Amino acid sequence: MNIEAAVQRVQAIVGGISGITQAPDEPPDQISTFPFSVCWLAQATWILADATCANADGVIVLEVHWERTDLARTIAHCMDFHESIPKAVIADHDLNSNLDLIREMRGTMGPMLWGATETFGWHFELAFGGHEVIT
Repeated sequence: MNIEAAVQRVQAIVGGISGITQAPDEPPDQISTFPFSVCWLAQATWILADATCANADGVIVLEVHWERTDLARTIAHCMDFHESIPKAVIADHDLNSNLDLIREMRGTMGPMLWGATETFGWHFELAFGGHEVIT
């Protein structure tokens, strides 16, 4: 599994969690269904191991957005996912065996923005290490 496939796998994992209504394959310009998740590679470093393989370290960002209408209720909904999202991602055998090493998963909850829409939700950063065939 390459890094792009890992990003897609994270999105699929989160999309399979009960209560997440949308996890599109590609980040949309606008969204109208909440909660939704988006995922992308935010940072990467490749160190050449040999002529065919590189060691890759990086960060995959995962955001889960809720509509910001009733803030107290929105915060309560976000808190319902404070364990289920990290547990599902970290426990996924396919993801972990292909990235070789999930170093940590950090999360912050708070106000967010998607396009021009103010939202509230989780911003997770999944730090990983692994290898990628480059031939």
